Amino acid sequence: MISSLLLAAGLSHRYGGEKLEALIQRKRLIDWAIDHLWASVIDEVIIVVNQETAGLISWRLLSDRVKKAVNPHPSHGMASSILCGLELCNPKSGAVLIAHADMPAVRTEFLNRLASQWEQAPNHIVAPRFKGQQGNPVIIPRIFWEEIRALRGDVGCKSILNRHPDQIEWVDIDDEAVLLDIDFVEDLERLRARWD
Repeated sequence: MISSLLLAAGLSHRYGGEKLEALIQRKRLIDWAIDHLWASVIDEVIIVVNQETAGLISWRLLSDRVKKAVNPHPSHGMASSILCGLELCNPKSGAVLIAHADMPAVRTEFLNRLASQWEQAPNHIVAPRFKGQQGNPVIIPRIFWEEIRALRGDVGCKSILNRHPDQIEWVDIDDEAVLLDIDFVEDLERLRARWD
């Protein structure tokens, strides 16, 4: 079983407003990310929000498969959101996929490829790669969760990957979508141009 954390609690300081409400093809960024996870083989989706972004999640989505976690301290950085979501993961989960709500081009197909690779090597970290560059999302098996719990500040799981290079299963993706997050308005415009 694979749980997923969709990180949607960032404060969008660099963007200058709530970026997850921005539209691409008349659909909000956060909805693209949720829909891709929902359509995938991932067993559980935990959407980690802050007090402001909590309202972006429709109550109709919430179910046994989709949960919402509110990070009370989003200013403490990305690690605080990961820890907040990890506490809600199903105890039967063998791994957690950590995804970013500002990466709407990460399609269901990519998520399914990562999940399939993890099923073949359940004690390994699984990460996508585009032209040799590590992308997101990543799958972290339960044996590394204590290392996740030790994270602090505005960091993700890159340090865990750096510590365990021999335990990474790379999935080469022929699409730069796994690198494209939206930090600035210009990033959004580039992504819109890509999809037009």
